[in-house]
Amino acid sequence: MPHTHDSMGVFELVLKLRKTVLLVGVLILAFAAALYVAAGMGGQISVSVSMGGWLLAPPDPPHRAQPVMTQEQEADEERYHRPSKAPALENTYEYAESGTPATFELPEQVVDAYYGVLREASNLAGYSGGCGTVGYSDLPYPIAYSYLSKAYQKRLPYKVFLNSFAGVGHTTELKRYAAYAPPGTPDTRRYYMVEIETIEGEKQNDPQENPVHFSYHYGIVAVEKEGEREGESENWKIADIAYIPEDFLCAPYHSWFYDASAVAGIVYQENLKLFDMVDSVTREGDFTEVEGSGAGGQYKLQFVRLTNGYDILLHEYKRENGSWAETSLLPPDWQYLKLTPDRAAKATGR
Repeated sequence: MPHTHDSMGVFELVLKLRKTVLLVGVLILAFAAALYVAAGMGGQISVSVSMGGWLLAPPDPPHRAQPVMTQEQEADEERYHRPSKAPALENTYEYAESGTPATFELPEQVVDAYYGVLREASNLAGYSGGCGTVGYSDLPYPIAYSYLSKAYQKRLPYKVFLNSFAGVGHTTELKRYAAYAPPGTPDTRRYYMVEIETIEGEKQNDPQENPVHFSYHYGIVAVEKEGEREGESENWKIADIAYIPEDFLCAPYHSWFYDASAVAGIVYQENLKLFDMVDSVTREGDFTEVEGSGAGGQYKLQFVRLTNGYDILLHEYKRENGSWAETSLLPPDWQYLKLTPDRAAKATGR
């Protein structure tokens, strides 16, 4: 039957085509997955620029476990699901048309000046929000850019810097604390953990997709002294910025890595065997401190709590000669738990 034979031929051809399309699809998905894994594990791939810094993907823990609910979490559901009631960092720096500070004696001053100047900066071209001009529009951006080191400016040209603030109408510095400095860090370089809040406008061509909203990021700011080698007076400058967006829908539904008590018990006690027991958990202001003891001695972990309720590990200490000495306790496969300059550098391929 010729008709049947032709039909079977077409059917076989369709099957071959479908198999080919399926194979191509699998290859594409595999390639995309490889890129995703590379990004999560610090692979050297391109990184987006946002608000003058490198935008990193949130940690994607390789250690999976059931969610852990502590007594504090059960008593405080708002910890994860609403913005914090904590006040913003008291920052006396601001943009002024009459001039802003250009030199700084202390490294943290340039960080505060940077965010103080950005507070009233807005880049809303193509976006809408407010009832007219928002803040000082784009006038503060050149001043903020001048606080970046020459090396950072070379990697981040001004046009890219300016465009990275697209849609941002207001910036508030919420937190700024000293971060872990790896061994061998010179006195002319410092690291700070920061958390910022931004108000972002809606896209004019599609306001329903992205209405005016608040957004939160935390990250690392590197500061270094610049000028001595160029024959100029020394001055603190921002050498690098890396941000991680905050997620309000992950905790407490998934895993446990967002809670200081759970990290101490699961990682330092059950897995690394550094703690035989957790001696105390104390919370004061933005910080949660966990002390533990074991055969190797006494230890202290310091976490900072973000707006989304996450406890982020900043410092690890071991008691030596009656005082706490900063150290690094986590092996490589657990280091995603700690906010460090190395983590930011690996993620951005530097």
